[in-house]
Amino acid sequence: MSNPEVQRGGNERSAEVAGEAAGEQLKKLHEQLEKTSENKESQSERIRSAEKSVESIMSKEAGKEKKGSEPASQPTPHATKKQRKSSYKKTMDQVQSELSAPSRAFSKVIHNPAVEKTSDAIGGTIARPNALLAGAITATFLSLAVYLVARYYGYPLSQSESIIAFALGWALGIIYDYSRLMVRGRRG
Repeated sequence: MSNPEVQRGGNERSAEVAGEAAGEQLKKLHEQLEKTSENKESQSERIRSAEKSVESIMSKEAGKEKKGSEPASQPTPHATKKQRKSSYKKTMDQVQSELSAPSRAFSKVIHNPAVEKTSDAIGGTIARPNALLAGAITATFLSLAVYLVARYYGYPLSQSESIIAFALGWALGIIYDYSRLMVRGRRG
């Protein structure tokens, strides 16, 4: 067969070669690690210097504002109703000019002052989210219950059950919403 001494020498030699290759890999990994840590350090140094320059610019600007402006005790004047209205109109005209023709026409209709006031009034009273949610949930479950009872006993349905159930749920939602507003206040 084969000579055991020759095999042992071959195994030792392959182990040495593998050890040298592993050592070289380890050196390369150490070099890469050092480079990345140097890059991170230089990045953090650049960030710190940028923060310092921003702080110095901000402090200089604050000093200029203090010297050249009015006393800080005077409040800034609020925009008048006329200024707000003209600003709103300019903004709406600019935005509507960027819309397609059908979208522009729709936007002009819904942003008409009369339509906006009506929508706000309805949204604040009738179409409250809690009331609509309560109406939808009640309509779903109550209509299902009425349908199942009618089917079991053989009664014909009048097709108004869902509307009546929604109205009932909406009324309960409005009562809940306003009672909560009365107890907790506007911000609760």
